[in-house]
Amino acid sequence: MAESIPNIRIHRKGDEEAVLRAHKIATPAFRNDPLFAWIFSEEPDVDARQKRLEVFFKPVVKSGLVCGGYILDAGDWRSMMVVSEPGQDYDGLLTIIKCGGVSATLSGGLKPTLRLLLQYLTRVDKVKLKCFPKSQIRECFYIILTATEPDYRKQGLMSAETKHLQEHARKVGKPVWLEATSRYSMSQFVKHGFEHIEDIRLGKGKVDAQGKKEKGGEGVLIACMIWWPEGVKEAMAEKKGPQKNDKETG
Repeated sequence: MAESIPNIRIHRKGDEEAVLRAHKIATPAFRNDPLFAWIFSEEPDVDARQKRLEVFFKPVVKSGLVCGGYILDAGDWRSMMVVSEPGQDYDGLLTIIKCGGVSATLSGGLKPTLRLLLQYLTRVDKVKLKCFPKSQIRECFYIILTATEPDYRKQGLMSAETKHLQEHARKVGKPVWLEATSRYSMSQFVKHGFEHIEDIRLGKGKVDAQGKKEKGGEGVLIACMIWWPEGVKEAMAEKKGPQKNDKETG
């Protein structure tokens, strides 16, 4: 019997139901995620942190649609993927305002927002310079967020979403960028042809590998990854100039 292929649907700007359903999947999925544990490292109580994460994630999920990207869902909302398309300013001030980022900052805290925007995403942009000229670091698809309901993991749903995105990227000749917050997640994307470009270490000396406060801790390791459609990497390499890079932040 042939293996069934999960049904993939695409949702764009104005689809508020898609935002709500994607948010419902994402929030519990990232309960113990090291990156967000670091972002909310002042909050040691997991349940309290989860409530702040719920508020924080609303504009993150919405940002993809607000800036012109989309949300994919697989298996009738058993899995979802938030995607920014090439050239879109997913972390720009106007996008943050439009998707409710200001109110989320007031509710979730200023420090977490600053960590996300000024420490995490700026570090990611520096790693991108290994692959793109500075003027083109937004010229890629970006997987902002992806999550699957626990009972439906390892059933090919995220894989189907990834393949759908890769096919879209092939058609327009643009790469796909993501950051994996665990080695397991990294390994799953390697299976789909993603290259591991570089790790960034966040909170070194302040948190442990799981993002929990620990003096002298090793910090959280994030894998920056990229997938290239055929021939695009070579064309991009001709335009890229050498850039300096440093890997660690507090």
